[in-house]
Amino acid sequence: MCTQNDPHSAEELIERALVSYELMPSAEVIAGITDGLITQGRGLVPVVEGMRKEDRRIEGAVRDWERLVVGGPADHPLGNWSHCRGLARVVRTMLRATRGELPPYVPTAVSDLPMMSFSRWPTP
Repeated sequence: MCTQNDPHSAEELIERALVSYELMPSAEVIAGITDGLITQGRGLVPVVEGMRKEDRRIEGAVRDWERLVVGGPADHPLGNWSHCRGLARVVRTMLRATRGELPPYVPTAVSDLPMMSFSRWPTP
């Protein structure tokens, strides 16, 4: 049972979602993991929302969260699994941010460029 704001549940879900292709779970398990990640993410978004302007990674995670939740999975054979994995990476970033566990941000020439999106969703 996944409860909102339970970091142990979040960690378990992330671990289960980010396995290699060879260990990809069944469609039913993927659906359950996805539901759990959405529950966890909904609890984390209000917490990280205030940190959004402090760190580009948090800004990107919140932006990706919004697009993943609104857009849902892509319509292809690995769409549900890819969607689940995307949610897991975003929830992992948000969870680390709430714990102060994000590694130090090291600006590079590329990181100073405006945030861009190469996804199927237009950048607002």
